[in-house]
Amino acid sequence: DRGRLAVRNLLRGYLLSLPTGQAVARELRQRLQGVRDIPVLTEQQVRAAATDGQVQVLEDAEFLQRKTPLWFYILAEAAALGNGRRLGPVGSTIVAEVLVGLVRRSPGSILSTPGWQPTLPSAQAGTFTLTDLLKFARVLGQS
Repeated sequence: DRGRLAVRNLLRGYLLSLPTGQAVARELRQRLQGVRDIPVLTEQQVRAAATDGQVQVLEDAEFLQRKTPLWFYILAEAAALGNGRRLGPVGSTIVAEVLVGLVRRSPGSILSTPGWQPTLPSAQAGTFTLTDLLKFARVLGQS
């Protein structure tokens, strides 16, 4: 039965000591303290985000509500904090860090060029803001 297979897959991740969603949230909360608020979902929030079939899996292996696999935690976080329309803090931080890491490791990236400064026109000499970039791209009107 599919429910049992789902439980076995979730248990396999647990037995392999993959980090749980709660563990990742706690680590990010500590690391980003003062920069970004990273709440740790409660068991009720994890359960509330589950479909009927998922609730059965959570009940079959009840510790999964406290030690939720990261992929399910990210889905529960999106449901609990973003009405399922956007990633929550853990999910969005992971996506952002992967993208920034790829850009930093790219040999042609401006982030891998020490001392790089933009040379595009700016409203205030010596600074270059996102507004300057949007005006240069003609997304914002010139003022």
